[in-house]
Amino acid sequence: MKIFDRFKHRKPGVYISLGVYVLLIFVIIFESCLRSGASGLRSKFIADISAWFINLINGPQAVQVIKPNGIGEVTDTSVLGYTGDKANIGIGTTTMLSVGVKYPAKKNKDDTLDKTFTITPVSGNSEDYNLIQSVGGDKNSFTVIVRIVANKMTSDSYQFDINLANNVKYEYKFRIVDLPAPTDYETKVEKTSLKIGETTTIQTMLKGSRGKDDYYRRYYDVSKLARSSDNEGVATVDQYGVIHGKSQGSATITYGTKSFNITVTNESITIPTSNEINLTIDPSSNSSPCLLDYDYVYDGIDNPNQYSTLVYPTFTDLSLDDQSVSWELDNNLKAKIGPYKYDESGYPVYKDDLGRSCVRVSGYREKGTVQLKCVSNADNNVSKTINLNVTEATATAIEIKSSTGSYDLKLGDQIILSATFTPKNTHNTSINVTASGDVTISNNNTGSVIIKPNSVGSFTLTVTSASNPSLEDTITLKVTAKQVINDDNYTDFASFMRKFAGHMGLFLVTAISGFIFFYQFFNDKKKRILWAIGCTLGAGIIIAGISEFIQYFVPTRSGEIKDVGIDTIGTVLGVLICALIWLIIYIIKKYKNKNNKDPQ
Repeated sequence: MKIFDRFKHRKPGVYISLGVYVLLIFVIIFESCLRSGASGLRSKFIADISAWFINLINGPQAVQVIKPNGIGEVTDTSVLGYTGDKANIGIGTTTMLSVGVKYPAKKNKDDTLDKTFTITPVSGNSEDYNLIQSVGGDKNSFTVIVRIVANKMTSDSYQFDINLANNVKYEYKFRIVDLPAPTDYETKVEKTSLKIGETTTIQTMLKGSRGKDDYYRRYYDVSKLARSSDNEGVATVDQYGVIHGKSQGSATITYGTKSFNITVTNESITIPTSNEINLTIDPSSNSSPCLLDYDYVYDGIDNPNQYSTLVYPTFTDLSLDDQSVSWELDNNLKAKIGPYKYDESGYPVYKDDLGRSCVRVSGYREKGTVQLKCVSNADNNVSKTINLNVTEATATAIEIKSSTGSYDLKLGDQIILSATFTPKNTHNTSINVTASGDVTISNNNTGSVIIKPNSVGSFTLTVTSASNPSLEDTITLKVTAKQVINDDNYTDFASFMRKFAGHMGLFLVTAISGFIFFYQFFNDKKKRILWAIGCTLGAGIIIAGISEFIQYFVPTRSGEIKDVGIDTIGTVLGVLICALIWLIIYIIKKYKNKNNKDPQ
């Protein structure tokens, strides 16, 4: 046959180019017969090698730091509401402000949020209040949390700003006000019929949508409820809410918006005259109450005795008919009075499980000596005082928390460290941090520290309690660089490499080898370039169609028209490269021949 005659007595290049061409065609057909798993492994291997090479050339990359662009949800626990644009914060109470920070959408998973912030007092005397900051959120969100502790009541108005990166700012304005009388409450008395000289105490339970009595007693002063009797000759009510039977008859006691009809009989009881009251501290309780953020620590504690001093009164004369007492403190910022427990209805109970009168005293805002006064209800002139030393609780254990929940960072990322302490009422929650390497540490000494590593590596952070410098913990930061090809874009990159290397690239190389073969195969020097282009293109399109057609019959594979198009593009590019090289060589030869013919 003539076609085989063309191979007789040809130069070795024809046979070599044909062998390479046939081999590449075989590779294409063989790859088309593979199941998707085997084909995918081949593509993944090529993608992994390519990714490694690209990352090696480009070197380590820092993650993109996304600046905030606004303030999101704001939560303010101010119970006493607002006056104009200023929150009302009761003296001695704590308001918790939570500000959610808004960011543009991340482009890549490893992008980090810029969480740097400062809190700046703007107006008023900042010594009148304390700011305790913490943070919330995770790798994809950020919340600035500020607890405002009101220490001193003045006529000033106050403002501080939460300053975030990118000139994003949140302004908070507030006033420090006196605790008002409660507005939502229930009352009851154990007795409405009294003997002369006998007493009964009005029990008050504060109510509201945010919690129970113990929550609202932080923000409202029960002693400010108006109280009166329409017949003081029969019965009176004192500053402690104690109703006293004076003489036979009836009286209506008004207590805030509530009223009680009291009847006093003609019987009488013995009231104390100079009988002494003894006060005893329960040895199972904390004999020296520590400062306590009553608003955010005391709730739900397992052992109230750990955080409060339990005091019992006893009368010298145990035969007295009325041994009930009332309590008061000389400084409500140093300590708070609380019940032994709450009953099933939510009323405070000032008796222990054995029926003995008692009271809990918890340290509050200021350290120092506080005087607890116990007053006989039967006779307010009979009283006893005891001094309690309110101290600062020192940390005994520390647990470090990361704002992202992890200590694995990318170069350019940052985390915020804070700590929780044992006991819960540790007064000074600030921490100090030192690092073993190139790490930027921003500490504002209010409980949270911003950590930003400046290089790749492993860094040891030593965290020390400001409350107890001998108490420390260490954590290890592992900082890696972001790669050009990473988890965010590897899937797209592998898909591109599969299409490029498995389709376009392979067909491009095959087209080049085919062009070389056909160019050598045809002898017509004038037309063989055209034959080479035409045959290569035609063969490439046919091979592309066959390879995709085969995949229709291979389990887990499917032929796609678009892949035929990609294969054809690879063939066209291969032919164009060869044609361009041929054209360059042709022009150079023609130019040389022209120079050789020119006369000297």
